Amino acid sequence: MTKGTKNAEIQRQVRNLPVSSDAVTSEAVSIAAGAAGTLKTCQLVFRPVLDATGTDVGGAGDTSLVLTSTTFTTEVAAKDDADLANGEYWVDYNLGKIRGRKADTATSMTANYSTLQV
Repeated sequence: MTKGTKNAEIQRQVRNLPVSSDAVTSEAVSIAAGAAGTLKTCQLVFRPVLDATGTDVGGAGDTSLVLTSTTFTTEVAAKDDADLANGEYWVDYNLGKIRGRKADTATSMTANYSTLQV
């Protein structure tokens, strides 16, 4: 599927309203309390998270989502919880969901990313 086709699909999902990308900076994201090594899920305020060019939904390894965190330090492709090492996390870019294994006991982080603006 080409980017043009995917962009058309994104527009259909928002009822063909004109859309553009919008930068989100320094969004405060809460991480549930827990010891290092515990699994946690966080939710970004806006979704989807767009890729670095702002023309498509992002994916693992894309530079479009920047977390400032000591808890989640290494993005990996989505995998089973049992396979996550401390500090590893994966992102569902469509839903704005972050799932990972804590590297420390911190309970907050900040996120910078782009999303759709209707």
